[in-house]
Amino acid sequence: MRAILVMMILATTASVAAADESVIEIDGALVSPLMKKGTVSDSVGNGAEMRVLFNGDPMTLMVGGFYAIGRPDGDKGQRDVYDFHFDFGYEAKRARGAAFLPFLAVGLDVLNMTSRPAATMTGPTFRGTTIGFNARLGVQGFFAKSWFYTVNATWLGAIVPGTGDDFGSVVLQAGIGIEL
Repeated sequence: MRAILVMMILATTASVAAADESVIEIDGALVSPLMKKGTVSDSVGNGAEMRVLFNGDPMTLMVGGFYAIGRPDGDKGQRDVYDFHFDFGYEAKRARGAAFLPFLAVGLDVLNMTSRPAATMTGPTFRGTTIGFNARLGVQGFFAKSWFYTVNATWLGAIVPGTGDDFGSVVLQAGIGIEL
C-alpha cells in the first residue's frame, strides 16, 4: 500500500515539472448511495485535490482525496467514507487559462469506510479498507488569472468492507483552487 502511494506521488511530481498549469483545490463532497438508496443515508464532507493540466495535450492527472461523514437520517444506516484517488482525465484541446472546459476521467480509489446502524437501532459497526474504481464527468476552468474552479459528478464503485455490499455511489463535488 505504501509503495503504491509513493509511486503515485512520484509520478505526479515528475508530471508537475513538465506541466503548463498545475492547480491545488479544496472542495465540498456529497456521497449519495445508489445501490442502498433508502437503507443508507447520504454522507457529506470536504476534500482536496491537485490537478496537472498540460497545455495542448488532452491528458490531465488528478490526485486527491475527500472525507464524507454519514448524516443521521431516521432509521437509515450511516456510512463514513475516506477516499484517496488517482485519476487520469481527458479534456478537449484548450488554450492556456481556458474558462470552460469539459473533462472525463477514470481512476482508482483507496477507500476506508465505516458502516454504522442508525442512531435509533442497534447492530454491529463495520470498518475496513478497500479498493474502488471511479468514472468522473465535469467541467473545470480558470475564472481569474490564476483562480480555478471545478464541478463534477463521479460514479464510485467498491465493495463495502465487513458487509460485502456494493458501494455504488454518486459523488458530487464542487471546488475552488489556485494555480501553483
